[in-house]
Amino acid sequence: MGANTGNYGGIYLSTNSGATWALTSALTNNCSAIAMSANGAIQVAGFIFAGSIFTSTNFGVTWISNAVPAEYWRGVAASADGTRLAVASSTHDGVIYVSTNTGIIWAKANVPDNDWNAIASSADGTGLVAVIKDSSLHGDIYTSTNSGATWISNSVPFPRVGWYAVSSSADGGKLAAVTVQGSPLGIYTLQTTPPPQLNLAPSSNNLAFSWTVPSTNFVLQQNSELRTANWTNVTNTPMLNLMNLQNQISLPLPAGNVFYRLKTP
Repeated sequence: MGANTGNYGGIYLSTNSGATWALTSALTNNCSAIAMSANGAIQVAGFIFAGSIFTSTNFGVTWISNAVPAEYWRGVAASADGTRLAVASSTHDGVIYVSTNTGIIWAKANVPDNDWNAIASSADGTGLVAVIKDSSLHGDIYTSTNSGATWISNSVPFPRVGWYAVSSSADGGKLAAVTVQGSPLGIYTLQTTPPPQLNLAPSSNNLAFSWTVPSTNFVLQQNSELRTANWTNVTNTPMLNLMNLQNQISLPLPAGNVFYRLKTP
C-alpha cells in the first residue's frame, strides 16, 4: 500500500492488515499511484515530479528504478501474478507504457498522446482500460484485450466528460469509471461477457480445472459426448486461488470420454 503527502509522500508498507506501517526504501517524494500482484510480492509505483517508475519483487522491502521516460506518472496497474504492468502519465501529451516481464522491458502503447489519468488491468493482464482526464480534449475511455498491443476508443455517454479513476473485474468483463470534469458527474459501468477460458492440466491421478473469476456467473459442466445436449453441472465447489484469482476444481481421471465446458446457468 502507499501514501502521498504533499511534496514528501513516500511508500508505506504494512504486513499486518494496516495495524502498523513502515516507510519503504523507495523514493520518498511525490508517489502518486501504486499497484501490486495478488499476493503483494510484486509492486509498481509511479511518481509525479520525479517522473520515475519503481518496482519491487520482494513485498516492498527493496525497490529499483525502471528504465522509462520521465513522465508525470498518474496511473499504474498490475496483473495478478505481477508479470504484466501498465503505467499512464497525466499531461496533455501523456503516454501509456506496458511491460510483460515485471518491468524489465517497457514498450510505449499505441494510443494517442493525451491526459491519461488512470489505468486498470484484468487478473491475467490481457485486459487493460485507461481513461483521459481532460474533458476539453473529449475525455475518452480506451480498452485493450491483448496486454496493450492494440487499443480501441469506447463509446462513452458524454463526449466532454473528464475521467478520474477506473477499475476492472478479474476477467475484464466489468469496468467502472468515475467522472471528474464536465456534466453529469458520476460513476459509469460497462458489462460485457468475455468468452470463458477453461484451463485443464493433469495433476497426479486427477484433472485440474481452472478459470479466471468471472464477472458473470459460470458453472463447470460435463458430458460424455458432444452430439447430445445432456450436459450436467459438476457438483464440486470451486476453490478460489488468491495467487492468480482463478477458480479451481480437481476431478478424478474419467474412465471414458468426458467433455467439459463453462456455461452460464
